[in-house]
Amino acid sequence: MADPLTIIGGIAAVLDLISFGYKIISVAAELKESTGELEINNERDIIVRDIEVILGNLRQRSMDEDHSFGRLRQSSLVIATEFKSALDKLKIHGNITKWKTMKVAFVNIWDKKKLQELDSRLRGLTLELNTHITANSSVLLEEMSEAQRSRFDIVQIDIRNLQDQIAEAFSRQENEMIAQLTVLKEASTGIANDTTAIQGRLERMEKGDEKLRTTMDEILQSGTAIQKKLTEVERLMGSAFPGDGSVRCNELERARDALRKGYDLLAYHTFEKSEATLVSQMSVV
Repeated sequence: MADPLTIIGGIAAVLDLISFGYKIISVAAELKESTGELEINNERDIIVRDIEVILGNLRQRSMDEDHSFGRLRQSSLVIATEFKSALDKLKIHGNITKWKTMKVAFVNIWDKKKLQELDSRLRGLTLELNTHITANSSVLLEEMSEAQRSRFDIVQIDIRNLQDQIAEAFSRQENEMIAQLTVLKEASTGIANDTTAIQGRLERMEKGDEKLRTTMDEILQSGTAIQKKLTEVERLMGSAFPGDGSVRCNELERARDALRKGYDLLAYHTFEKSEATLVSQMSVV
């Protein structure tokens, strides 16, 4: 069995990585739904622990290291290296002077699917770490100082809070998409009525009104395309949320893309009204 200090050091290193990782994911998820700049204080939350220090601690291996903890440490190293690689590439680790630069960088580091994947991997590390903490509880109680135990407790509470915040952020994004789909569906219903009326006018129109006929025919085609796109979005949304509490990320991203295209068609049909304007109008009604 490893000596107590080695056990404490190893657990602390993994705990630091999990905390660091969740701070990164939390801000990245928040930026995904942010239209403006967040508070500059968020910088301090992201760089609480320098990733180089975390990597250095995770690389320390004792000769009598427990085999199962060795696997946990290696898994942690892989994730830490991924974080460092992404941050190095964007040159935003260490001291950050411009929040706007960091915001743009984070929006482009990971899409929602990657954030959810990282969240899942960190949750797995947390479960494994808790198993090791439980297995070595007597050593930790005997050898850790009061300050060390207090720090462990605080970091674990922070991790649980960050997990909840991330889950809420993902849920808000999904609810927002469903709300947008509702707006599109209601607008499409109105357009269906418009296209029926336009079709009637086209049938009664004299042959000499070719220019007006062409314009109305284009609007008619646009309205029909919107209804087809809505059907596609609804199908993809059904696949993305199968009803068992899970979210299928690929289908969700495809649904988002289809929804954006639906809004593009709707904007054309309604003389370039923006998505924000449409949503605002629906909220007033």
